[in-house]
Amino acid sequence: MLRRVRWSFLPRQKRAYASSGGQFPAQLHMKILILGGTRFFGLETAQQLFASGHDVTVFSRRVTCPLLPVGIHRLVGNRADEQAMARFGGEYWDAVIDNICYSPADALKAVKTFRGRVGTYIFTSSAAVY
Repeated sequence: MLRRVRWSFLPRQKRAYASSGGQFPAQLHMKILILGGTRFFGLETAQQLFASGHDVTVFSRRVTCPLLPVGIHRLVGNRADEQAMARFGGEYWDAVIDNICYSPADALKAVKTFRGRVGTYIFTSSAAVY
């Protein structure tokens, strides 16, 4: 079943829109966290968002990824480790793109970590396609 989703601006974007006298800003700078952004579509997403001028942080188990641009922040850790995920709890993110949520337990950790601290949470899954 398809649902209609109404677009809503993120909090920082609402302020930018209001302060511009109702004119939509040409480019909105967003603080984005990508969980699993060193391979496949996560890597492409990180590269495209960074090239568009956003502040991008990638969290992955991979220590190095030569394809990530130099300005992308890199955090190494395992998503299954609650302490590693807790590092993000004190920050606010305009968007979190989750490419490595493989189980209900992973989803619950994300809800606990990001509740009230994220404008938009995007869950991606290539397994759900099959």
